[in-house]
Amino acid sequence: MLDSARPTSISILPGSGINISTIPILCKALLSHGLKEIHLSGGKWVDGRSAYRPDGMGMGEWSIWRTDEEAIRKVRDFVDRFDATETGGT
Repeated sequence: MLDSARPTSISILPGSGINISTIPILCKALLSHGLKEIHLSGGKWVDGRSAYRPDGMGMGEWSIWRTDEEAIRKVRDFVDRFDATETGGT
C-alpha cells in the first residue's frame, strides 16, 4: 500500500511495438510529457538451427526470436539525435 506521507512518482515505460519506424512519433508525442525511458526487444525472427524437426512437433515454426543489434542501434541513434535537438545540443 502506498504511504500518503511519502512522495511518490510513477513512470510509464513505453515498450510495445517500438522500432525505428515508430520511435519518431513516440518521441514527438511524449518527450514534452517527461519521457525518459523506453523499452524494446529490437528483435526479429530467424531460422532456428535445429536439424531434428519431426512433423507434428514444435509450434509450427522452427524460428527463434533474436535481438537485432542494428535495430537497437538505429533506435538509440535516433533518440540521441532527437534529444540533442530538443534540448539544444548538437
